[in-house]
Amino acid sequence: MASIRTHRNRDPTRTGKVYKRKLIVERKLTEWVIENKHMLIAGHTHKAEHPAAGLPPYFNSGCCVGKSGITAIEIDEGYISLVKWYYSKDYINKDILAGPVSIGEYLLE
Repeated sequence: MASIRTHRNRDPTRTGKVYKRKLIVERKLTEWVIENKHMLIAGHTHKAEHPAAGLPPYFNSGCCVGKSGITAIEIDEGYISLVKWYYSKDYINKDILAGPVSIGEYLLE
């Protein structure tokens, strides 16, 4: 059994610090998109992103694999979507979480 001292030395804000770091990384990625005028598709930050047209084109699949299925960024025939694939009974299903939006709407000048 762990001693009280062991628990007392743990940082109770460590989850908050990780979240803050995640926000810092996402902010830097968005700044990179704006500065370089280039679309960016990323993943595994545990925060899915599919911006509205006119906003910086930073997309993120989120956590990708989870207990209830997988999330993904899909590009099909010039349209981009955030989707979730999951298994239900005998079928594989897909929900569109955001989009589809024409990639052309995200072109930066």
